[in-house]
Amino acid sequence: MSRLPDLALGSYEAAALMGVHFTRPARMHAAGQIDGREAHAVVGASSRTFLIYSARSCEEDFAEYERRDGGRPRDWLHLRPEALRRLAKASPAILYEDAIGVADAAKLLKVHFTAVYKLVERGKLVARKPWNPRNTKTRVFIVSRASCEQNRREVAAAEKAGTKRGRKRYA
Repeated sequence: MSRLPDLALGSYEAAALMGVHFTRPARMHAAGQIDGREAHAVVGASSRTFLIYSARSCEEDFAEYERRDGGRPRDWLHLRPEALRRLAKASPAILYEDAIGVADAAKLLKVHFTAVYKLVERGKLVARKPWNPRNTKTRVFIVSRASCEQNRREVAAAEKAGTKRGRKRYA
């Protein structure tokens, strides 16, 4: 078992870590085999959800697979070394317990969801785009809840001091 912290993973990262097809993590989560939770991503005018998976849970599943003798072999094990390499260098490393989606961050910050992307670009929020070579143009981000709460406190202090530029955040 590798020594990864319990990072928040996207579906492709979770699949590669376990050596399964990229559609498998959602089914494994639904069956209660791995830990994950729903996060909200906003794309255009519609809202959709995606799952954030626990690296610890995926590693435990892989360790259980290695302990078993027989059974169905996993055909996607060739992706595991690349996934481990990428996750070891994941920057920023967002822990599973700290991870939320863009829409969740927008709700917490009381801003429009497009403002979250701008705050990430300016370095005001900690977020990362999960590795997914199948869809490189995705707008799905895993955002750190702690960085959102820190930003919210900073903005509230600036508003109270009267030094915040721009409009006041929603109530």
